[in-house]
Amino acid sequence: MRVTAFFGLIKAVQNHPELTRYIFCFPFNPTGPTSGDRRGTSQTEKLENWKGKKIKELSSEGITIDIEFWHESLLRDYLIDVDRNGGLRRYWFDASIMTDEWLNKRLEEARSQAGKRYSPKLSVDVPAFGALESFACSGSWVERVIKFLDMLRHDAESWNRYMGNNDKVHENFRDNIRKISDELYKLCKEIETMLDTEQPFDYKGVRETLNDLISLTKNVENDFFREFCDTHGEKSDTPGFRQFHAEYMCDFPAGRLDTSRDLLKCLEKIAVWLESQEIILPNSQKMLLRGPAGVGKTHAIIDHALHLSKKGQISIVFFGEDFTAGEPWEIMSSKLGLAGNISRDELWGMINAAAEATGKHALVYIDAINESKDRQKWKQSWLPTLHQQLKHFPWIKICISCRDTYLHEVIDDGDEWPEYEHNGFIGREFEAIRQFFEFYELQPPATPLLQKEFANPLFLHLVCQGLKDAGVDSVPLGSLGFTAVLRLLIEEKNKNAAKASRYDPRDNKVHQALKALAEQMASDNNRSLPLERAKAIVDKIFIVDDYSRSLFKQLEKEGLISLVEKRSSPLAPKEWSCRFTFD
Repeated sequence: MRVTAFFGLIKAVQNHPELTRYIFCFPFNPTGPTSGDRRGTSQTEKLENWKGKKIKELSSEGITIDIEFWHESLLRDYLIDVDRNGGLRRYWFDASIMTDEWLNKRLEEARSQAGKRYSPKLSVDVPAFGALESFACSGSWVERVIKFLDMLRHDAESWNRYMGNNDKVHENFRDNIRKISDELYKLCKEIETMLDTEQPFDYKGVRETLNDLISLTKNVENDFFREFCDTHGEKSDTPGFRQFHAEYMCDFPAGRLDTSRDLLKCLEKIAVWLESQEIILPNSQKMLLRGPAGVGKTHAIIDHALHLSKKGQISIVFFGEDFTAGEPWEIMSSKLGLAGNISRDELWGMINAAAEATGKHALVYIDAINESKDRQKWKQSWLPTLHQQLKHFPWIKICISCRDTYLHEVIDDGDEWPEYEHNGFIGREFEAIRQFFEFYELQPPATPLLQKEFANPLFLHLVCQGLKDAGVDSVPLGSLGFTAVLRLLIEEKNKNAAKASRYDPRDNKVHQALKALAEQMASDNNRSLPLERAKAIVDKIFIVDDYSRSLFKQLEKEGLISLVEKRSSPLAPKEWSCRFTFD
């Protein structure tokens, strides 16, 4: 053991000549000096003797170094000093938690709890996923930053190459050209800081630099254009003129003009990117994913959490329905199956330490906070308290999701949560329709389905299920195709409702009820109806004493109508309204 220790010390000194301090750590406390007439040398005395001897030997070779021994008690004191909340000890010394296997089990439990709301075979590349990637500072976000940075560097190099010879540039232009070169260097450095997510990114400063650059470049581009027109004529600003000079005269009279235009296009692309919703997410510790019912918020969260896990990034998912009584951290601890004696700061400290060890932020998702039994508590105390707690744990980020209609109930207007609106499959409708029809083993539509409802994942599910249950393997052709699809969907929902409510399915009570509700909404010029009024309309069509068998209950159960709870003021009683799910 002594030989090995000395060999390690010698190798360290050889590899690091500037080394002045070397520490040995022992997971035990060496025995102290013996008392009385007892013979023998204690471990402490042996270590000190060995240290003195080695220091002397190294000194004779011109090496001055201090050797220290950190034993069990000293190590414990140091650890306690840097780990006031106990999270580090929980992570490093409890082998049963925060391992890859343990985290994967928790994710599988969340995936199971999501049920039909998550279908891995129906994962479509949507912008909301990219926003979550930005928030997580994951690989694809880094790739996007590098993409814009490389584009800027390329155009900056072109600019400096064409503008480098000031002798060929009119002296009136030189000052602005120099300013642009300096500002380009500054902008590149500022965008590089986006890759360091531990450091705050100065969005305001970058935007100011970029706006100044765009303004300067526009001025210079205009100067070069006037100079070009004065020399060659305005009609010469064509591809043909440029090609002729390049091929036959080996000359590029529009080089500086084109370079300034290319740079301006690049800067304007970066400006659009910096104004996007996702740009502030990487440096934020919190995020809100919002959107209407059935748009796929749960699917996006589960899909992203599983994606991060495969990349070695910690992700933990909870659901609004989990939060009933108690503080959020207590419910989270319980859902994770942790010991009952773990404290709040131990929980966050443990997750924070695990994330720091990976070098990547840990993401804690709480999906559908509007589904909590006492959802008002999120606004009253839960969210403000949770955010305040996590300020002390910089390696943890929290993402919540909420249905649009409940935002005012769960989030205080003064509590600014960087948000991203999930618009379903908007912009990806064709890809989504293809995947869904393949999943349900249906023929893809012969003509594009342009109705906006097909951008809603839940609606696509219902349509495909309706076609499948009806024994139809494709969307009917013709101008009434969409109407026919809705008819099939309503017929299948009517069969389910008739079985539950016990009426003759040939009466198609579902169609009658939906028609009556729609007519009343149209008459009122309103997209919703008070709950009691909506119930009364449906009860006129079919009424039973047992509410569980009522037609109104079946409309809600089949996802054709949604009930929205709201208050006219904070102290006012709850008011419920009824609306169509896909309105």
